[in-house]
Amino acid sequence: MSPTQTIVCTALPNGVGVAAGAPVLKLSVHIAPRLSGATDLSSFPDWQNWPRTAISFQVKVNGATLTATADTSKLSATLWPKLFPASTKVEDHTGPTINPADTYVRTYPARRVRNFVRDQYAYMAANSPTSHPTLGDYFDQGGEFAARFPQPLNFLLHDVWLDPVTKKAAIEDLRLALAFGHFFDTGQNTLRARVNGAHLTDYQTNFLLAELFHDRNPANNPGGGSQTITSKSLEQPKLDFHAVVGSLGQYPELMRRLGLVRDVTVPLPNPLPTGIVDVQVIPGFQPAITPVTRCVITATSFLTAPRGDALAGGLLQLGGPDFDVTEIDPDGAAVKMLAFAETMSRTSRGENRNGKPAVDSPDEQPPPSLVSNGLSINDSGRGRRIYDAITKQVNLGTTGVVFAEDVTRGVRIDVWDTVSKAWHSLCQRQGSYAFADTTVNAADEGIVTSAHTTQAADTANVMYMHETIATWHGYSLVAPRPGKAIADDGSLVPGGSTDPGADFNLKVAFKATPGTLPKLRFGRGYRFRARLADLAGNGVRLEDVKDFTGATDPVVYYRFEPVQAPTLLLRKARTEGESTERLVIRSNYNAPSTDGCERHLAPVRIAELMAEQHGMFDVPANILNPSGMDKLAYGQIKQRDTGSFATGGAPGAYDIPYYDTPQLTVPYLPDVLSRGAAFVGLPGTADGQVVTNDFGRGLLGWPDILPFRLRIEEGTGAPQPGLGVLTVQVPKGRRYEVRYSSRVNASDLAQLGQWNWLANAVADGSVVLPPGATMASMQDLAVKGQLWLLTPFRTLTLVHAIRQPLTTAEFGKPIAVRKQGQTTANIVDRVAFDRASTSKIDVLASWQEALDVPADPAPQHVPGATQAFEVVTVEDDTSGDVQPLNNQHEFHDTKHRMVTYTPVATTRFAEYFVQRTTVELGGTATISTAGIVPGTDVVRDTTTNATYVRDTDYSVDYLHGTVTAITIPANTSVEVAYVVPPITRNGTAVTVNVPSSARPAAPLVAYVVPTFGWEQENSATGITSTRRGNGLRVFLNRPWYSSGDGEQLGVLTMNQAGPVPGDLQRYVTNWAQDPAWESTAFTRPPLVTDFPLAAHTKTGLKLAESEKDPNVTDTVSVAPHDVFYDNTRRLWYCDITLAPPDPSPYSPFIRLALARYQPNSVADVELSQVTQAQFAQLNPDRALSVAYVDATRIDVAVTGISPKNSTGNRVFATVQVADPALPGDVAWSDAAPAVELTNSGAPGRAQWLGRLTLPAARGSRPFRLVIQENEQFKDGGSRVVYVDAVQL
Repeated sequence: MSPTQTIVCTALPNGVGVAAGAPVLKLSVHIAPRLSGATDLSSFPDWQNWPRTAISFQVKVNGATLTATADTSKLSATLWPKLFPASTKVEDHTGPTINPADTYVRTYPARRVRNFVRDQYAYMAANSPTSHPTLGDYFDQGGEFAARFPQPLNFLLHDVWLDPVTKKAAIEDLRLALAFGHFFDTGQNTLRARVNGAHLTDYQTNFLLAELFHDRNPANNPGGGSQTITSKSLEQPKLDFHAVVGSLGQYPELMRRLGLVRDVTVPLPNPLPTGIVDVQVIPGFQPAITPVTRCVITATSFLTAPRGDALAGGLLQLGGPDFDVTEIDPDGAAVKMLAFAETMSRTSRGENRNGKPAVDSPDEQPPPSLVSNGLSINDSGRGRRIYDAITKQVNLGTTGVVFAEDVTRGVRIDVWDTVSKAWHSLCQRQGSYAFADTTVNAADEGIVTSAHTTQAADTANVMYMHETIATWHGYSLVAPRPGKAIADDGSLVPGGSTDPGADFNLKVAFKATPGTLPKLRFGRGYRFRARLADLAGNGVRLEDVKDFTGATDPVVYYRFEPVQAPTLLLRKARTEGESTERLVIRSNYNAPSTDGCERHLAPVRIAELMAEQHGMFDVPANILNPSGMDKLAYGQIKQRDTGSFATGGAPGAYDIPYYDTPQLTVPYLPDVLSRGAAFVGLPGTADGQVVTNDFGRGLLGWPDILPFRLRIEEGTGAPQPGLGVLTVQVPKGRRYEVRYSSRVNASDLAQLGQWNWLANAVADGSVVLPPGATMASMQDLAVKGQLWLLTPFRTLTLVHAIRQPLTTAEFGKPIAVRKQGQTTANIVDRVAFDRASTSKIDVLASWQEALDVPADPAPQHVPGATQAFEVVTVEDDTSGDVQPLNNQHEFHDTKHRMVTYTPVATTRFAEYFVQRTTVELGGTATISTAGIVPGTDVVRDTTTNATYVRDTDYSVDYLHGTVTAITIPANTSVEVAYVVPPITRNGTAVTVNVPSSARPAAPLVAYVVPTFGWEQENSATGITSTRRGNGLRVFLNRPWYSSGDGEQLGVLTMNQAGPVPGDLQRYVTNWAQDPAWESTAFTRPPLVTDFPLAAHTKTGLKLAESEKDPNVTDTVSVAPHDVFYDNTRRLWYCDITLAPPDPSPYSPFIRLALARYQPNSVADVELSQVTQAQFAQLNPDRALSVAYVDATRIDVAVTGISPKNSTGNRVFATVQVADPALPGDVAWSDAAPAVELTNSGAPGRAQWLGRLTLPAARGSRPFRLVIQENEQFKDGGSRVVYVDAVQL
């Protein structure tokens, strides 16, 4: 195939001029070569040095041929071979391969994203101005899916996130919509309808499009495909001749020197053609393709005609509905909002089956902060326009007619500001083009062009085109800022130029033309316009348009970065428990604090660019300094750029430096708007009261800002602001969470974007302030640093730590609550204490444990003690200084005890009293002679930093304060952290009756014996001696105390007189007369009132047997009796006496129903199972009275109950005399025969009477009277039943 060459010559209008005194049309001929049939440039002689190839041109204007005059002054035959040697690679020109049928343009609605963010932040600023929104503010607003259209929620930032199912369906809807329409017209209200199947709101659709735009997964596009990530090194592309020529389009001046653009003139037609004019260039070089350019010609202008209404007068009509200017970075905002929404949704409900927040979720959820990133010009119809241009470009080969849209390479952006009140080009530049050994310098206006990306794995040709036309960051749009650039490896390299390649030996560097750029400043207003630049770089000049034709609406550039809270720095070395944001002073409840604690507060660092945009380096412009920048500030910027508090100060604990100086200086560029600090929650202030303290200023003002100190000390007064120091008094045992933030001046608000969003929204009515709020009150909050969107707060903790709690913990009236069978008891009370200084209350228990082990000689009481329970106190509990108690004490049994409880309060501030000692641990080392608080020890290897395990690697004697190595190697250097006691205070001990919760064991009756009691009274007239009968002693086998201390032996009876029910016959005490004697019968069963020794009788008790026998339904009464221990017999015993009713039988039999009885018991388990004792016979009472008749005579009377039968009982009285020579009872002998007394009483109630004569007068010798009563049996036998002896 032989080499072929063709050129495409396009006529590009360049205005109207004057040549030789006559008006001419100026136009440029853009020449695009199309070579094929050879591999390098040597096969094309005309292109060996194209500038030397002379070409003549004719121009057809509406068919009339005019001879053109070419301007060859810029052609440079020396540059061409330096850039295009004969060996330059040539690939056959194939023409455009793009096919509209399988081409798609993916954009996202940047304007709508910005508007949503703006509206939400303004609403949030109005309705949650001083505190972050909570989860409830976002989610607790009705049913989750209620009234989805329209969306009822107000805080909607969280709602831009879609759950996976909804998101998948919406992506599929959008994929089909893109396949059908080839682009998204984000300026129209039709997008939501395209995802209606997924039930999305407008803003959800917009943010989903933003996510898909940045995600760029081919699977979500019409052609499908997979998101495959491959790792390979990037290779520099091999450029052929056509590619190099195409890349030169950014350099119009260079294209003219290389002959690829040739400027010509033709006479201005006379008369002037009207309407659209066809212009065509006919070159003297063939073959050539010469499309017709549609133009508009006037006496003063010569422009390419636009096809649509977006272009007019050589301008992109930025005032149209598709165009706007955004003051935030929409990409960053979209990504941040999506991440925030996903976090919020997952935290609140997305990953919880119950639809509630996770237990550890923070309640407050502030949205992400925004950033100022210049001003962006956006085109919401860009997707439509790009796709239309693609379609028209493909059809160009058919029609051969081009419009302005077809030959526009890009735009030149101009900006107008409210200070200079003039238009400034952002594209004027000075270029340097280096060709090997030749450098060409040329000044021109650069061009802002569009760029798109595609994905290699995408089977469809999806073009990702941003809606942003250009973003102005405050410098040139076609030249980089001065300074170095960051290379891929992070190193700094010279910036602002391109490197020559093997196939493209050209190095290009640009810089902005001095004095042409305006200043981008916060609070300043701007307008933009875009002048069209065609393929030859032609277009309307800056000075050609004086007014606001085609300009955007005015926009103000704001700062959106919040004014961060001041930096805090330590004045002294960090102590235990301290941190930068935690200030600590120490004392005790009974001792004053001897120290203070201070922090330096300084404004935070800002970047040089932000300081510049605040105008801090501006000076009045003049002839010598047209830029109006303070050139002397460079040295200061350079110095402060590396300044940092991290490199200053003295080294402190944990590598935290401190600055022991009364006045700190700021080594960096401080935030311009941080005028001082604002505090809320300081001690000594009212709720919500704001305390401010401003930074000082050096003689030269900013950046010589002077930090101030925050000092805390002991006291209760109000904060004391002052020059250089803010003094705050903190009471003992108190901790304060203080919000601190920067504060701004009222004049600063004009520069802050969040404030102006709010003000504008309130002004236009889209946001309504809450009741009582006004913009004046909002401004007051802003100036005081309380609007967190402007001046976000941080939390500062002020601590006055005391070694022991401020007060002891004191019980009210504790009781023990127990249920049947429980081995625990709930101690219920309300404890008074100082909550702020008390972290926990340990309740210690002590008691005397009653033990009766049969193998032991005797029962005993041994002391018992334990920690009953621990109550951890919550510092911010709204109960105040009262702690409700309802805590379990585990006894591991069901016994009754009298337990003494002592509340022990522990300080909340132990961590601030940690001490550290380094020792060589070989065996046992004394750490603290004052002891160690249990559990506070931490042993760390100083070499390896490993922490050892207590009771595995070492042991601790807390009382003596020693540490002993177990597995730690000998002579290991260790650091021991510990707290020295005391850190607790004991409250007043209170004794609590803890009832038993289970029935006692049944008593083990050994035997029962009768008991007697004797009473004697002597007087001058006689003697009275009474024998008390009706008594029994019940001996019991061990053990006792089955239900704990206080256990008694209970005699069970009926609750009241009456017949004994059948179900109680075996379970209550009963009595009956002796059938051997005729006597008065009992008229009722025994009652508890018949037992005079019983203590605290009780009725209505449930029998233990009723739990197993449903027939036992009646309750019983109990006559409790104390039991005593017989050390000789090693048995327990209980004395029981009766007071039988009157009348009652003689010597009745009684069978006791006995049970252990625990009076200190929970209800219905007081009694053990019943044990029936053996039958016992009661002896009647007898009363002996002796009356002195005279010195030798006495009257004797014996009274008491007796049998009614005829035989009766016989009573004998005997006078005895004692032999002084004999001891004891053997000395006595009868002085006279016994005398039988005569019974003169009524039947059943005997009174035996008689008179006896003494052998001598009373007192002359030792006499005594012996009385003996004998029962007389029917068979003639008898037995002694009563004997008494009294000395006369």
